[in-house]
Amino acid sequence: ANISSETIIILARSSNQSFDSGMILNQILTQYGGKGGGRPHFASGSVEKSNIDNVFQSILEAIFN
Repeated sequence: ANISSETIIILARSSNQSFDSGMILNQILTQYGGKGGGRPHFASGSVEKSNIDNVFQSILEAIFN
């Protein structure tokens, strides 16, 4: 993919939260043709800019539902 058409995503959490940032980011970005991962408290990845609204919505749903 053309790097200028991609957006970098960073997902981090404080120690009093229990979700796994790496797992969530990997699963969601993979669904939208991106890639990512990391540790439970901090993860990063990239995805096509055109998918960013769906990615953010999916991240919020994964964390808060």
